[in-house]
Formats: sequence, C-alpha cells, structure tokens
Amino acid sequence: MKKIISLFIAVFAFSTLFARPGDMVLEAGPYKVVFEEKNSYCSAQYFYDGVEMGNRNGYYGTIFASSLNKFVGSGHNEGGNEKILSTKLLVDGVETKVEPKEFKGNKLEFSKVSMLNNLKVFAKITITPEDIIIDKSFEAVDEQKFFSIYIFQFCWSEKTDKWMIFRPNGTYGDGVFKSNEGWFLRSKEAELRSCTLYNSNAQKGIIGFFSKYFHQQGNYYLWDR
Repeated sequence: MKKIISLFIAVFAFSTLFARPGDMVLEAGPYKVVFEEKNSYCSAQYFYDGVEMGNRNGYYGTIFASSLNKFVGSGHNEGGNEKILSTKLLVDGVETKVEPKEFKGNKLEFSKVSMLNNLKVFAKITITPEDIIIDKSFEAVDEQKFFSIYIFQFCWSEKTDKWMIFRPNGTYGDGVFKSNEGWFLRSKEAELRSCTLYNSNAQKGIIGFFSKYFHQQGNYYLWDR
C-alpha cells in the first residue's frame, strides 16, 4: 500500500471489483469507486479499466486529530467517531437513495456532510467517464483543539512502483517505491501541483492534480509500505 497523506483539492483519474456486503459502488465509464457503509460511506477502493489502483489496506478520506494519535474520520475512532449529518446521491441528475448497491451512469455525484469532533466536513465526489473530482470544505462549529488534519489520504495499491511530482515552479521530481516503510516528500515538498503513481506491470497510473492552486496550501507525504 502506498499512502498519500496530503492537503489538497484534487482531480484523480483512476474500475472492476468484487463488492462486499455494505458496499456502495459508483461506476462511470472505466472508473469505479467503492464506498463502505460501515465506515461512514468513506471510499475504500478505486479501479480503473479493470485494474485495482487503490485497495482496502487502509483508510481514505479526511482524518482529524485534536491531539497526538487521537484520530477521527475515515475509519479512525481513536479520537471519536465520525457523525454523518446528511448524504446525497445524484445519478445523471436524478436523486437516488444512498444505500449499499451498485450505481452506473455518465455522471455520479455523491455528497456527504459529517462531523469530526467540532469540525463540519462538506465532501463531494463526482465520477464521470473522463475523471474523478473530489471537493471538500470545512466549518468549525465550536472551539476545537487542533493537532493535525489530513484533508486527503489515499491508500494506493502496493503494485504501484514509481512516482513523479510536478512543482508550481515548473520542476519535477520522481522516485521508485521499495515497500520498505520509507517516506518520500516528507517535510521537503511544501507545495505540489500534481502527483503521479504508476503500476508498471499493468501499465496504468494515477494522476492527482489541483483544479485550483494557491500558495502555502499544505504538505504532502508518500509512505512506502
């Protein structure tokens, strides 16, 4: 599993799977995304053109910590439980009940509003045959101790073996994964414009990039597991 821990708003291009009880599956063109009901409908797997790009070896989504290791969100409950306030699913513009089943269309929009302690999280994922767009925004509804927040965390497949980044200044960086618990980018890359992971055997990759860029938007880590 390759974990990307980052602070960004991104577009991800990632499809076939074996659904489990409690899974909601959204499919558009070559893309499939699996959401787990038991983990507050957080995403759990990503597929592109029949290749599993993101597996179930970890947690996806937003993770908040009020103090060291007191995580809440995306399956974590060390610091409390994520509380869903509302969910909404549009399939080609038609509102559909959110439930564990498979949905197909040309445009699927899944929105969720939830609480992580006193932090209200507004999350929306849009899946089309062209791409996957993830948007998030936040509201503090009361005073809240703060230690850290992973706005996005993805657990990409351990079969991805190469990575590349693109910086705002036009330069690039790259490397090779060794599955040795090492870190890339940690505390060294203050800002990125895009990040790419590649599966050489399947000849498929993931490109995540900012739809909008602003200065000092966060830090980024690649955890090589």
